Amino acid sequence: MSRRRNMSSIRGYRKGELQDKIREARGELAKLRVVSTKGTLKKDSGRLRPIRRDIARMETRLTEIIIEEYARQSSVGGRGGRGAV
Repeated sequence: MSRRRNMSSIRGYRKGELQDKIREARGELAKLRVVSTKGTLKKDSGRLRPIRRDIARMETRLTEIIIEEYARQSSVGGRGGRGAV
């Protein structure tokens, strides 16, 4: 995941794809952090922040998808809205 993702490209992913991409990015971030703590991270030192930001963008989109699913589910179920317990 060397290239930076923008929100418009992230919006094209489905829920499962996003979860896979997040898992992959977290793995890459963990590897870079290990190398960084060893002190041998020279050339890739500028990759930590963009990866963290990409993860944040993907998690934001994943949250949006979950909220949309919940809204659809509650509107179809008939029990949604205020005061429904």
